[in-house]
Amino acid sequence: MTGELSGRRSEADNARVLDIINGMAWGQFDAIAFTSAPQVRRLRDVARATSRESDLLQGFSRTVVAAVGPIVASELEGLGVQVSITPAGGTLFMRPLVRELVAALTKDGLWRRDQNIRLIVPRPAL
Repeated sequence: MTGELSGRRSEADNARVLDIINGMAWGQFDAIAFTSAPQVRRLRDVARATSRESDLLQGFSRTVVAAVGPIVASELEGLGVQVSITPAGGTLFMRPLVRELVAALTKDGLWRRDQNIRLIVPRPAL
């Protein structure tokens, strides 16, 4: 890996983040849901440190992006990412986020209830 990554993170942790970036860039996920701003910053930092920013942005452009609330959405928008889904009413819980995600994917024809959806929710400690 090139660049500098936090010494608190193991190479295995960094590799998992790169797997997410690669999966998004290669179209392996239908959607990604973020529950915290640090998750967004971690993806950004690993992408920068490994010269993979263009892959990350490509992945965001082909993946439905959900954010649990306005702080997370703002962090994503600061990277130039279009946030497609945020729960109505300013709630910061997973259940409303998942409900909104299912409704949006069903409405857009990206998912039928008899299909599997390829969703990733990065670990909070990513």
